[in-house]
Amino acid sequence: MTDQLKAIPFSTGLNEVVSDLNAKASDIRRSLNYSRQAEGGYEWIGGLAKWSGRDITRDLSSITAIEVSLVSTNLGLLSAEQLSSVEFQYLSFVVRQNSVIHFVQKNRSTDMFQKLTYLDTGFQLLDDNPVLTDAEIEQGQDGIFGEPRVLNIQPTGDGDIKLLHENAGFLYAVRDSGSDSIVQRSLPNSGWRTIGTIPGAASDSARWEAYAYTFAGQPPTLFIVNGVTEAWSAEYVAAGDPPLAVIDDGVTQYPTHVIVHQNHLFLSFSGGRILHSNLGDPNNFTALGGAAELSAGDEITGFQILPGDSLGIFCEDRIRILQGTSAADWGLQDYSDEAGAIAGTIQNMPTSIFADKRGITTLASSDAYGSFKDKTLTQQTDPTFQSIRRNAILFSSVNRAKSQYRLINQDGRGLYLTFNGSSLVGIMEIDLGLPITAMGTLRGSNDQVYVASGGWVYQMDYPSALYDHEVEAFIELVDHHYGNPRQKKRFSQVNLDIVGDPRTVLTVANLIDGGQDFYEDNVPVDFNNLSRSGERYREDLLSRYSQRFEGTAYLCGSGVSQSIRITNKSKHAHSIKSAVVHYRSRGQKR
Repeated sequence: MTDQLKAIPFSTGLNEVVSDLNAKASDIRRSLNYSRQAEGGYEWIGGLAKWSGRDITRDLSSITAIEVSLVSTNLGLLSAEQLSSVEFQYLSFVVRQNSVIHFVQKNRSTDMFQKLTYLDTGFQLLDDNPVLTDAEIEQGQDGIFGEPRVLNIQPTGDGDIKLLHENAGFLYAVRDSGSDSIVQRSLPNSGWRTIGTIPGAASDSARWEAYAYTFAGQPPTLFIVNGVTEAWSAEYVAAGDPPLAVIDDGVTQYPTHVIVHQNHLFLSFSGGRILHSNLGDPNNFTALGGAAELSAGDEITGFQILPGDSLGIFCEDRIRILQGTSAADWGLQDYSDEAGAIAGTIQNMPTSIFADKRGITTLASSDAYGSFKDKTLTQQTDPTFQSIRRNAILFSSVNRAKSQYRLINQDGRGLYLTFNGSSLVGIMEIDLGLPITAMGTLRGSNDQVYVASGGWVYQMDYPSALYDHEVEAFIELVDHHYGNPRQKKRFSQVNLDIVGDPRTVLTVANLIDGGQDFYEDNVPVDFNNLSRSGERYREDLLSRYSQRFEGTAYLCGSGVSQSIRITNKSKHAHSIKSAVVHYRSRGQKR
């Protein structure tokens, strides 16, 4: 009897509430540290690396190697060159006996390198597609992602890092030191630079928040609040940073949240109080100059700029909208008296997304008809969401390159929500295995997300074997009967469609009939790499570091239903796109 095949595209995500009879074969019952990709598939989230002082984001599909004469080792001193009219960036090199292998990243991965007698004066090209040994590949990748590492990568101070935020393309950190807090700015390849101290801010009750904005005629400025001191501003200038400055708002209370709206600096205070500055002047809060005070009517948990030049004022149990341009025409309206937001969870993607006590939702759906629970995005993962948010400090960020909203608990557990356009395509659970004290994003062509733990700043999504903190990762599908809940089946193998580093190591466990029969020998996955010499594959589209290949695991066991668990045993970037299960019918269950 021939095998029957069940193709399972990995296109859903974690689903903890659906019954096995109603679940899709691709639904995830349990998982850890894989995220749903917008285009389909489950991607290993990578590792955590202590901030290395430079951008490590690489398009793995555009990395290639060329072999040049030994005299051209100084190619590494060039940041960008033209090779056969193809723009490239040098990454690292490996020295051979009489030549040098250079690893370069092409700005257009579909362009081909052509053999030339000379790359430039003194740069002789020997081979545009050299055959590399495993050791050379390993050394090249280590150089791409691991060097250079700076010495001064830990911010000054002896306490926790309480804030990570971007300003003018730099990452700013606030770290406790004694009873005060130190504000520092990252310097690429040079570590951290201290720019000032906020006295008396090192408090367990402080909850830090910042907002970056450039007022007309002023340098890019980071406005900082913490709920236990006055608001502060940190201006950025290229020639050096001026001292931190206190913002005199004339209020005896200490601000808790901050934003700039309609060219006014807005501050919130305990009890739902809101104060904004004069037009274009964040340091002037006089009524004669246009400053004004408002009341939200509830404890404020955050601000968010909304489409249509309005301001969303999020409270614990309601949302209000401020419309207008100044104190002369402000209009404060109720948006929802059912939804609220937990502090630290409000992001823009592009509509506002936030966490409430009942789930994660968007601003658009929170005003729809029906009960709030019906409008949450986390209905299928409610047990995990509730365990993550309950009695905990929450942090959030957005990675635009991956179309993800990330919610993380202070103990390192969290959820990644992936979108395709405005539609949610999947939620996956993660656990960084470290306590988290701050989270921030550095915007760019590829967003870089950072977390702070134990006084260190860690870069997330580290795409290689070189990182400082290892994370466990696995995917376990729902128990599925493949269309017939009474038919016994004998399972023989599973084929996995994988994209990533060919050095990835995976194992598969076969779970029969809801766990009644376990075949958890963690069968290794045998990889069959696509041939680089195959006629139907263009070599210029195949990277040594990001290939598409098939993995096969040979299974044993018979039963009515089956779940497979895929476990990552390596430190190499990869995503799993689909699975094909092979089985044979064995008669009816009696």
